[in-house]
Amino acid sequence: MKWWEALPEKERKGSRPRCVLLMDGSCDEVTERLTRLVSPTGVIVSPADEWMPRGKPIYRNGVWDDDPAKEVNLIKTNNLVSRGIQDALRDWWLAVARSARRRFGTSPARAKIEGKPGLLLVEAKAHENELSYSGKSPPGASVNSQRNHRQIGQVIAAASAGLGLATGNPWGISRDSHYQLSNRFAWAWKLVSRGGAESPRAVF
Repeated sequence: MKWWEALPEKERKGSRPRCVLLMDGSCDEVTERLTRLVSPTGVIVSPADEWMPRGKPIYRNGVWDDDPAKEVNLIKTNNLVSRGIQDALRDWWLAVARSARRRFGTSPARAKIEGKPGLLLVEAKAHENELSYSGKSPPGASVNSQRNHRQIGQVIAAASAGLGLATGNPWGISRDSHYQLSNRFAWAWKLVSRGGAESPRAVF
């Protein structure tokens, strides 16, 4: 059995294995790799920082441990953002968070950005199909699903406007088109737009 077979079957192709490989290795190897990836932007990842995934699944005593390869869920307990930010992100994204399962589909790492705490967000795309033109799937029949669908549309629209103001260029991210890419940009924008000392800077 190969290490990628320890991943969920639907995630063995595409960008997921590539994100795992990017984060695999010793602390010195990973931090040097990540820092070089964004050089020369003033971003430094150090061995004391945290990142997810941590690397390839490990074969121990006849069993594959896939814990190192797990992706981060920014609205659940993790070592990348504080509990306050986790709660704020959950409430921003979903009107009804009872069944929230938002995994962040990038490889995030803590870093210093111009000397201040921040996040490096690495998005991997392995082939054209991962840049889908499709929008978010229609909501389920339940009232809660419909409320969440509406709220996600509203917050992505707000992120699009915010990114336009921040960059001075028009943005067109949307719930209803290129949803996979749109939600990545919306989440990155939200992480750095909350205000206050707790909010991390981010490089995407």
